[in-house]
Amino acid sequence: MLTNATMIRGSLSSIGLEVNNSKCELLLINHTDTNKPQTSKLFQDQFPSLSISDPIHWQLLGSPLHLESVPLHLKAKTKVLDSITENLELIEPHQAFFILKNCLSIPKLTYLLRSAPCFKSKEELEAFDTAIRIDTEKICNITFGKDSWSQASLPIRHGGLGLRSAADMSLPCFLSSSFACQGLVNRLLPSLTLPHGRVISATDAWSALHDSSPRQKEIQSAWGDLACRDSLAALLDTPSPWNHCRLLTAQKSHTAACLPSQLLASETC
Repeated sequence: MLTNATMIRGSLSSIGLEVNNSKCELLLINHTDTNKPQTSKLFQDQFPSLSISDPIHWQLLGSPLHLESVPLHLKAKTKVLDSITENLELIEPHQAFFILKNCLSIPKLTYLLRSAPCFKSKEELEAFDTAIRIDTEKICNITFGKDSWSQASLPIRHGGLGLRSAADMSLPCFLSSSFACQGLVNRLLPSLTLPHGRVISATDAWSALHDSSPRQKEIQSAWGDLACRDSLAALLDTPSPWNHCRLLTAQKSHTAACLPSQLLASETC
């Protein structure tokens, strides 16, 4: 690796470019405490100012590479959400709800859910969902119970508000992304056995919660629809005819037609 790095540096200098050592990171994989200092010194002799990252801080394009750093990324997302949503109470409720649902909740988290095994960090996912619930309650001036929040977390077409749960979306996101890129991984790493351990773990977690899997495993909505149907079935399994009627009515077309729309400050819903 050191030979390749020095060769690349030489090739760059031949066309008038140079490596910025202060922006270079060294990731020591499968190194023991004994040989880490030796390897570090070899690289730092050739690349002064090179930083050596702790495994818990490893990331690629914003996605954590180490399992232990996934909870840290989720906590950071929740912290950012809390800081941004403080100002939502200052604007018209429908506009605030539109921004929360379409910009600040799951859309801010989807990339992380698809690229890292977030489903293993249940506590952090639930903390993110709690933050969304609290913000929604403040905006709408209501209080959600357990069942009402479960319904609100469903897509609009299933009778919910479209405030998708990070905990519910973690498996559909990760599984669909993993199956979608299997072909590319096979071409790049033909010797790698697929599915790998984290995908197997995610599949086992899914099987523990649901009776079936989608045929088109690379499509996120296919996994999500199955999960939503199971959640809706659990909500419909109620002795109260009023709750049953409410849930069925909420699924009718145009029942929540105003929810996806963004209203101007002068308009009301």
